[in-house]
Amino acid sequence: METTSIDLATSLMALKYELVKVDKTDPRRMKFHFEPQIKTGGLGDLALAGMEDVKLQLANKTLVLNAQDAFDALRRLKSIIHSS
Repeated sequence: METTSIDLATSLMALKYELVKVDKTDPRRMKFHFEPQIKTGGLGDLALAGMEDVKLQLANKTLVLNAQDAFDALRRLKSIIHSS
């Protein structure tokens, strides 16, 4: 799955989906590419939901994340974005 949404990318990383590539071709609109399978150690049933379910829950404001995992994921994404 690919997304240009930093919110969705942060959520997927917090749920242990693996970020496999960042397309920086357009510096104003980076594309984040995720592996469709989660790493082990996710948040149980929520982590087992498909990426589209995560996207829907984020849009509906019903997505529940561990706050520390979300902060760590956002920090990693920002680091990737600002690296050369």
